[in-house]
Amino acid sequence: MSAQVDRFVHDRLPPAAQLPVFRYELPELQLPDQLNLVEELLDKAAAKGFGDKPMLRSPQGTLTYAQAGVAATSGGGSVLGLPLANIVIAQTSQGTCTSGGAGVITVTCNQGVMAPGTSSTVTVIVQIQSQAVLNSVVASGTDAAGTLIPNANASITTTVPLPTVSNITTAVSVAGNAQVPNPNVGQAGNIIWTISNTTTTAAPNVVFTIFTPNGLTINAPNPPSVSVNNNGAGSCGAGTATTINGVSGTLFTCTTPTLGGSTKNGAKPPQTMIITQNVTPAAGTSKAVFNVIGTLSFGPGGTDTLPSSKTVVITVR
Repeated sequence: MSAQVDRFVHDRLPPAAQLPVFRYELPELQLPDQLNLVEELLDKAAAKGFGDKPMLRSPQGTLTYAQAGVAATSGGGSVLGLPLANIVIAQTSQGTCTSGGAGVITVTCNQGVMAPGTSSTVTVIVQIQSQAVLNSVVASGTDAAGTLIPNANASITTTVPLPTVSNITTAVSVAGNAQVPNPNVGQAGNIIWTISNTTTTAAPNVVFTIFTPNGLTINAPNPPSVSVNNNGAGSCGAGTATTINGVSGTLFTCTTPTLGGSTKNGAKPPQTMIITQNVTPAAGTSKAVFNVIGTLSFGPGGTDTLPSSKTVVITVR
């Protein structure tokens, strides 16, 4: 029995009386009526101990069964600044990457199963906090038999000049809005933060911190979600417990590489970062007043000609 539609070979076999007797008594010849020859002869070869055996020879080189079969691989990359650089976001053309954010200097990207001869590209956006960034990448994986493939390593150092500190003076606005400013206990509501620079003087290394006092339960998205217009990128790191002016709460740090700047070739630079957090007054907070504080900085040594802090007041009923 065959699933092959093309009968060219079958129709040209000798008559059955002239064919030899086919006997499949050996255990390794006990096969189903239908099977995938590529899987049996190629993909399973490594598992049977033939992984390092030649499968194909050509003037360009020799390909083993393990190299020709399906390979599952994952890669990890770390971006280390001297002394520090934040990974804002990491994206891969195949698979997924771990999240970036404030204080994140290492990401891992899992490409899943990669067919022989294919490639995957990982793009990393970094918020530079020094003039040199060391990008070190380690790729690892297994062959079709599950055998580890030797790691591949690469690194490169990129030096980026920083703007003169004394020249970073621009107008970056900070706005905060509670969509439910007077909630009941247990009633969720969004707080929308808008950080914007529409001037031609760019604000580099923008950092926005959000202090949320205890008593407000922080819902998903946690950490807060970030969007930046004009193809910009940004992210918020995981919250950390802190105390400000005797009030305990959670501090989120959100970053974007730059806001504002001149228009080149008709393309607008990223100008506005919008951060969304969702909170709910916890049980026992009736009549309580909560001050959620957002604070902006950029630079190093940046000077904002507009107020760089905003307090959103939530008064529970």
